[in-house]
Amino acid sequence: MALSSTSGVKTVEAVSTSPRYDVGDHLPRGQYYMLMNRSYYGLPPIDGYWRYYEVENRVLKVHPDTLEVLGDATGLTNAAF
Repeated sequence: MALSSTSGVKTVEAVSTSPRYDVGDHLPRGQYYMLMNRSYYGLPPIDGYWRYYEVENRVLKVHPDTLEVLGDATGLTNAAF
């Protein structure tokens, strides 16, 4: 967080501290939820042993046993997401 002063007005700039998960990273157990209504969000059917998870305003493909991130599917969602 940074404090600055411009023209006598004090402002605070907040910096996001949320982790950004990339392919190969592992999600912490119990912190994020599997998407159960993929068709509502316009996501294609699951075609392998992975699931969709909503993580920090993104949709990730995640291995259900290891919680390893396999890919980012955010760009496949529709306006409902």
